[in-house]
Amino acid sequence: MHQIADQKVLTILSRLHKEASLDKFKILSSLPKFLLGKFSPKDASKAHLEISRKQGEFIYDLLVNIKAENIVEFGTSWI
Repeated sequence: MHQIADQKVLTILSRLHKEASLDKFKILSSLPKFLLGKFSPKDASKAHLEISRKQGEFIYDLLVNIKAENIVEFGTSWI
């Protein structure tokens, strides 16, 4: 397993993970609309939908092991 050594990267990832964990409340606030069938993607547009730290570490290891040179991130944002 590889470790990210760059402290700047670790600081940013930590901040983003903390912000995303708070967004669960934004998503939960849309639950009534979802249950009533009135939910639209725009209702969750301001929320981060993050992957777990374990998932991120797996992806990082995979990319390092295959010596990836180009990476494309497909997000789940709806605008």
